Amino acid sequence: MRILVTGTSGFVAGHLLPGLEAAGHEVFALLRRDAAVPASAPARLPRLGPDEPWPDGLDAVLHLAALNPSRGGPGADAASLDRANAADTAALAERAVLHGVPRFVFLSTANVHATGDAVTEGSPLAPQSPYAASKLKGETALGEIAARTRLAVTILRPVPVYGPGGRGTTALLLKLAASPLPLPLHGFGAPRSLLSVQALAAAILRAIDPQAPAGTFLLADAAPVTPAQIVAAARAGRSRTPGLLPAPSGLLRWAARLSGRDRALATLTAPFAVDPSAAARALGWRPEPDTPGRLADLARGTPARPAR
Repeated sequence: MRILVTGTSGFVAGHLLPGLEAAGHEVFALLRRDAAVPASAPARLPRLGPDEPWPDGLDAVLHLAALNPSRGGPGADAASLDRANAADTAALAERAVLHGVPRFVFLSTANVHATGDAVTEGSPLAPQSPYAASKLKGETALGEIAARTRLAVTILRPVPVYGPGGRGTTALLLKLAASPLPLPLHGFGAPRSLLSVQALAAAILRAIDPQAPAGTFLLADAAPVTPAQIVAAARAGRSRTPGLLPAPSGLLRWAARLSGRDRALATLTAPFAVDPSAAARALGWRPEPDTPGRLADLARGTPARPAR
């Protein structure tokens, strides 16, 4: 297959591209204007005019690129997020339609849903952040385009992704786990779903298959984990005991405010358990069954097992 991929310099693409190449796919990178732009790729999403170059005979567009405040990018106000994650997404899809591309895969976020203990694709939509709200607007725009064209749109909603080079709250906990100090996390926080980057890459490979059904799918490992389980798994990977102390919630909240990590604390205390079974059935994809084991591997630096 010939596939146009955005966000090729990002965390997810770094783990996905080798799999695309190993499967024999021909990949075209859509790059930012400040990057070296090959003749085969348009320069910037908002300016996809008829004179911009475009690869011939594409089988799919895989849209991974996004503006995300958690990655430290500039211009992360609501208007910039909507422009990058909704308007630019629609512009890319319209260009795909213009050139007869049959399939469009969009990487959204599970955070378009409200927190809860058993989140499915049918759960209420209540974006947890401006970023998630902009992603939901992108989903809506794609749905409208798909409804009036022949473009098959698949929307993937991953929970927070972990793996080598990852960021976010899970990476922070793994960093804390590397310290020699006991951590006051026993009994703190609610179970939350995570997603191994290898499992995400495997789901994307399934989603771009011409025989795969279009639709919207939540992606997560098989079972959620608590902050204490993340730390215990990481320390097990380093052949250490968990080293967990009872959590004084007041002290933790004070420390979070002091460090400017109020939002990180909120993501640990609210349950967010996502059911990935719909994606598993529709895509023939296997969610990671052993999150603690993969976190232990990550902590000890063991090469990741191939995704299935």
